[in-house]
Amino acid sequence: MIRQIVYVLGVALLVLILPLQVKAQRHYRPGYVILNEGDTLYGRVKDRKTGSFTRIYKRVRFKDKGLFARKFGPGRIREYKAGERLYESMWVSSQFPLLGGRMVSMAGKGKQQFFRVVVKGKLNYYALESLDDDEFYFDIPYLKLEGRRDFVRATQGIFGLKRRILVEYFADCPELQEAIAQKNVRTVFDIVHFYERHCQVGLYYNPDYQQ
Repeated sequence: MIRQIVYVLGVALLVLILPLQVKAQRHYRPGYVILNEGDTLYGRVKDRKTGSFTRIYKRVRFKDKGLFARKFGPGRIREYKAGERLYESMWVSSQFPLLGGRMVSMAGKGKQQFFRVVVKGKLNYYALESLDDDEFYFDIPYLKLEGRRDFVRATQGIFGLKRRILVEYFADCPELQEAIAQKNVRTVFDIVHFYERHCQVGLYYNPDYQQ
C-alpha cells in the first residue's frame, strides 16, 4: 500500500514538474561561454526574454547538465555564443560623446558590455543591441580596426552614416575616406567590404565574392 502511494505521488510530482521544466527550457540555444580564465563551457545559452515584457538580460543564462542556470555578466566572460549569434565582452568608455567622439576599449576603463559580432577581421563590425520604448529590438552599429583601442559608432539612426567621424577614423586608407566623403558607400556593410577590397595590403580578395 505504501509503495502504491509513493508511486502515485511520484507520478503526480512529475506531471507537475515536467511542464514547468519544458517552459523553462524555451528560448535556450545551443552555445557556449568562454570564461575570463580561458575555459570554454558548452551547453545552452539564453540572453533575452521574448514575448510579453521583452528584455535583454544583463547577465546571460547558461545551462549544461544541471537543472538550474548559471548567470554570467560581461565582467565574468570574454565571449559567448547563443545559436548563430556570437558576442564579445568589451570595456567601453567615451571620448567627448556630446561631440560625436570615439569610444575607447581599454581594460579597467568605463564599463563592460556585450557586443554582437557581425563581421570579424581586420575591420570588425559590432552591434550593440537595445530595445526601443515599444520593446522592439534595434542595433547600434560600431566599427573597430583590429589592434586599435578606439572605435566609432557608424550611423546616426535614420540619418545614415556618420561620415565626418568615419572619414577621420579611416586615416590609414585614403581611398575609403574619399568613398565615404563622396557618398560612394552608403551602408556599414559597404564600408567593411570596401576596406576588405582596397585597404588591406597583401590581402587576396576573390572578385567573385558576394555578400
